[in-house]
Amino acid sequence: RSYNAKDMKQLGATIAPIATYSVKELKRMNVLVEVHPPFSAMQKSMRITVISSPSGGVDLVVKVVRGQNQSTVKTLAVPDSKLEEMRRASGRETVPLSNPGEQPFLTC
Repeated sequence: RSYNAKDMKQLGATIAPIATYSVKELKRMNVLVEVHPPFSAMQKSMRITVISSPSGGVDLVVKVVRGQNQSTVKTLAVPDSKLEEMRRASGRETVPLSNPGEQPFLTC
């Protein structure tokens, strides 16, 4: 079947940019500083998928991958205001990321 953009728009579907990285890649790119405990023990097998949200922010889906098996550990919704704060931060400032009411999961 061919893709019809007009039909997809009528259904309310959008094309959102998606990228997946390992924790090691994000640290090498100086995006990620730390994965907080108790999840830090799993960071070697973690993959983080960044999905652009229609509301302007991004969703981070954190999975642990072992062979063909994937388990979602955490989903973080990062609002546009938090992204703006991260853009404005100086090179040495860090920003903890968590869902409202939870302990920080990541520090960027």
